[in-house]
Amino acid sequence: MGKIKVGMVGCGFMAQAVHIPCFLNNDRCEVAAVVDTKEEMAKQVAQKFHIQKSYTSLEQLLQDEEIDAVALIIPPQLIHGTAIASMKKGKHVYAEKPIAL
Repeated sequence: MGKIKVGMVGCGFMAQAVHIPCFLNNDRCEVAAVVDTKEEMAKQVAQKFHIQKSYTSLEQLLQDEEIDAVALIIPPQLIHGTAIASMKKGKHVYAEKPIAL
């Protein structure tokens, strides 16, 4: 089996300081895309970590057939809907925050 291609949802401090570096250090994963509603933030983070794809909406990321899983690094109130939408598209989901408030 090849590497799991992960899309990071959210490019804020925790994504940059913890989550992206951890996924990049995992030999079984490839961070294949990032998504953030702030286009400039998504582009900067993709460039900083040498990630090929950046998106500005979850829908764009979920349409990417190369993405196997998503890591949700977003506020807790957004986890529930984002996780469900991702699973409906056949993506595996990583969320360390509560699934719902």
